[in-house]
Amino acid sequence: MIINMLIKNISNDIEKKLIKLINLKPPQCYNEVSDNELQKFKNIQDKYDDIKKELFISLRNSIIRYKMIIHHGILIKNTKKMIEDYNNGVDILNISKKYDGSPLNILQLIYKSIYQNI
Repeated sequence: MIINMLIKNISNDIEKKLIKLINLKPPQCYNEVSDNELQKFKNIQDKYDDIKKELFISLRNSIIRYKMIIHHGILIKNTKKMIEDYNNGVDILNISKKYDGSPLNILQLIYKSIYQNI
């Protein structure tokens, strides 16, 4: 669903192709560019000589940031469920996968909610 929203909002053909290459599944999407993504990028780069690795990384980071902004409201709505999972010993990376959010954003929401009175 998020990928479809991103594709609808981007008019550039190259950027649409890059979105399809990027792993947008948490928590891996918040890591550095993987070798697999770089290999797929190199295959596209053969067709579009003017795309450099730095541009690919910049576009990838922008797409992930945009995804995080779109999805932040959903994370806020699920804060109580995330706290419950966290208190039940669920690993933060598994919570990240379950709620499709950045592990750091999820921890921040959990800690703000738990420790708001301190």
